[in-house]
Amino acid sequence: MFLAIALFVSMSVSYGHEYNWRIFMDKILEWYIHVHPDLENPVVVQCHEDQNHYYIDIYEDSYGSEYFKDAVIQSYSGHGVVFWGETMPPFWTGNNDEFELNSPELYRSFEPDEENKYINWDPDIWSMAFHKDGTLCKMFTYMTTPLDSLDENVIDMADRYLGGYTVTDYDRSHIYMFVDRMAEFPEGNAELYNAMTSLLDYHSDCDGMALIPVSIKLVINVDGKSDVIGFTRQSGDPAIDDAAMRVARIITETFTFKPASHRNEAVRTYFSLQFTKSMFSGVSPYAD
Repeated sequence: MFLAIALFVSMSVSYGHEYNWRIFMDKILEWYIHVHPDLENPVVVQCHEDQNHYYIDIYEDSYGSEYFKDAVIQSYSGHGVVFWGETMPPFWTGNNDEFELNSPELYRSFEPDEENKYINWDPDIWSMAFHKDGTLCKMFTYMTTPLDSLDENVIDMADRYLGGYTVTDYDRSHIYMFVDRMAEFPEGNAELYNAMTSLLDYHSDCDGMALIPVSIKLVINVDGKSDVIGFTRQSGDPAIDDAAMRVARIITETFTFKPASHRNEAVRTYFSLQFTKSMFSGVSPYAD
């Protein structure tokens, strides 16, 4: 009797989870189509996963790609939708009897080749990320491009249908290329420039063409401490490059930055120290 009750509860929870996924994806697709009233081509729902996350990208096939010529196109909220990518059981949802979203039937009818597995044709992409437990990964979800902040609508729907969002250890340790607020030097760009200039002990009249700007990449951690990654651009002059690297190491050992913020979470991100010709000549553009 106890085993039968446990099995029933387990099945009920599983069914509820799938039903919430169905509603969530219905709402997302309806919302995407609603805010893109001028769609002329099928909407693509592209699914893939890595070790830590599931992803669903939603975008318009702006170029009418030949890859979709034999695909099954569903009518979804009055518009054609193509489903493409990897089958992931947590996303088995749908709103009609013929197919389930991301179902094996759909994907057997259209299998992209490996070379074009992750092609996106539309720069206006809604990229939705989810943890393997099914909760929304707000840190890697972008509406509508990687430069835009997360829309609160997604958070509201995740709270309503997916049990909210979570932030994992992987999300916290990741080094982010795109963030809501960049890392900053505590006193601002002018003070950073002046600090770098004052630390340089190599001076040049900067007349030589070989003297080009030097760039060194740092990682700013969540506590504001920083680490030197290395050069992203060198001058070609060992004395200049060595001086720049020496200054970069002093900066990381001496100063604490304001860490980057993403989705209201402190995160690790890259920061570039730019050494200009004027620095090596002792001239500051911030001088009065």
